[in-house]
Amino acid sequence: MAKAPKAPGKNGPSDLRALADALDQKIIAVGDGYWQGQVLLGSLVALARALGDERARAVLARVTVPSWKARGTAHVAEGLALAGHTELARKAIEETHRLLQHPEVDGEEGTLAWRAAAYAYGALGDEAGVDRCLAEALQCAKNERSNPTQPWPHLAVAYAVLGRDALLEEHLREHAGGTWLSFDDARAAELIVRRAVERGDVAGFVRWSEFLAEHNGYYLSSGLKEGALVAATAHPDALVEVVAAFAANESYGDDGCATVAWRLGAAGHVELARAVVTAAQRHSTREAPLLALCARQLDAAATDVTLGDGLHAFIEPFRLRWAVAPDAARALADAHELSLRSALAAGGATPSENLAALGIALVQVGEHARGTAIVNEALTQAAALSGGAKASALKSIGVAASERDLADAGLFALRKLTSKYARTDVSKALSLSYVRAHDYLGAVAVVAMGEERPLSQAMRLCDALSAAAGTPRAFTNYA
Repeated sequence: MAKAPKAPGKNGPSDLRALADALDQKIIAVGDGYWQGQVLLGSLVALARALGDERARAVLARVTVPSWKARGTAHVAEGLALAGHTELARKAIEETHRLLQHPEVDGEEGTLAWRAAAYAYGALGDEAGVDRCLAEALQCAKNERSNPTQPWPHLAVAYAVLGRDALLEEHLREHAGGTWLSFDDARAAELIVRRAVERGDVAGFVRWSEFLAEHNGYYLSSGLKEGALVAATAHPDALVEVVAAFAANESYGDDGCATVAWRLGAAGHVELARAVVTAAQRHSTREAPLLALCARQLDAAATDVTLGDGLHAFIEPFRLRWAVAPDAARALADAHELSLRSALAAGGATPSENLAALGIALVQVGEHARGTAIVNEALTQAAALSGGAKASALKSIGVAASERDLADAGLFALRKLTSKYARTDVSKALSLSYVRAHDYLGAVAVVAMGEERPLSQAMRLCDALSAAAGTPRAFTNYA
């Protein structure tokens, strides 16, 4: 395993070139030409946006497949447009159009290339250009013969990203048939729902709810949860209406609405959280125990408040409780700590994970010294376990801590893990924490501590670069 880096900010001065240079070196060792090309393509928007045309073109020169060349040139145009280099972006778009005329730019690959051009036009604010490119992408999809179902999910994602709600609805009616959605179709639906929530579009949310409710309530719930915090600031009244509309969903209404309230309260929007719970309870059509629990947690005078165990069930509810009644939350933490410590003797992954959840929650409400000490103890307990319990606990704590920028805890977990799969999951989350701290040399070192295969490391470096540049990550669902 590679040597661990120091804490964020202590690995020496660096900029995004450190990530780009590391990716250049790692990609050479990727023996599979297809995947090498995909990683190169996945880096181009970020490279063009963060490091400019020259650096991106040097990478693009290594892409030779005609359809990939067209797609990659469009990615460069998009990155340049996002960086405000409008004239260079327009020149890249003109070059893209010439490359798109190649006869091999058709079928699924043509769909991807024209989609990339649509994204570039979107970055330039040229909506007519977006529509022209999407029409060409659609025609390429219709021309696909070898794998006729493959291009359509790419279009679904494009429609969602580019805000073409009507086209996405038409696509889903034709290709999904109102049943359970495939992965990319579901991702597109979730994104379009999130966007409706963020912009306070109650009618749009209701329309999508009616369209997706039969089999895809999970994606409605997920989109609502992800869009809630943006809506809380810009459209709080509309958010309450959206939650009220979703509360009647039999499978996901209780969890989705309660989670929105927890996240709002944790972020300091306590009164809005109360309004959300009240509206959801009024419109719920069945028993809603999570909403009832959330209502008790929002009551400053409540003494019978309970919080869930586990990394995901405890942290946000505790932060909400702290925002409502900090003294009561501190007393609850004291009692919780005692019971969690007594449970450690039982062994297994869960007790240490629960103790870590308490520590992380305390750090997030400003109790840094106490919270950090508890997280460190939980990690020590997890490291003393064996087999699958050890890997599970260290991975869960390492990822949760890294996602919340407790980098020392993430590093400890990464050092102690021996499972390459668990190491990789922690490495991915921790490298992004280093990126957020602008410690790019540290991020490179963290990536090197994960799975050793060049392709796996290249994907993680590519995503770290994209996160640093503020562009979408291409490999979030890969090793």
